[in-house]
Amino acid sequence: HTNLDAEFTAMKMRYGIGSPVALQNTERALRALREAARAHPESAHVRHTLGSLFALRGEFDNAIREYKAALAADPNFLRARHALIDAYSAQGMTQEMLEEAQRALELQRQRK
Repeated sequence: HTNLDAEFTAMKMRYGIGSPVALQNTERALRALREAARAHPESAHVRHTLGSLFALRGEFDNAIREYKAALAADPNFLRARHALIDAYSAQGMTQEMLEEAQRALELQRQRK
């Protein structure tokens, strides 16, 4: 995991993912993240970041798919769960949003 985490951090820095620079580099970042997701489909962090890039681009169906993949890899990844809630909200998927919010609350309670 450490090597993958280091590679992923370097990639995020290179493409400005998670910063306003990402808006200027979305196509390059998207290609890099898709490649990373193919190489490491089990990486919840890669799938979450790919979902976040899709959300940034307004591609919420793709974002939802990636957030779900992140949660399949790590069901306790609360940031991915919150991002999924936001994506459901953006799509007007109220029932799904509420169900996911309930799961997030349960996770937060378990952590206390």
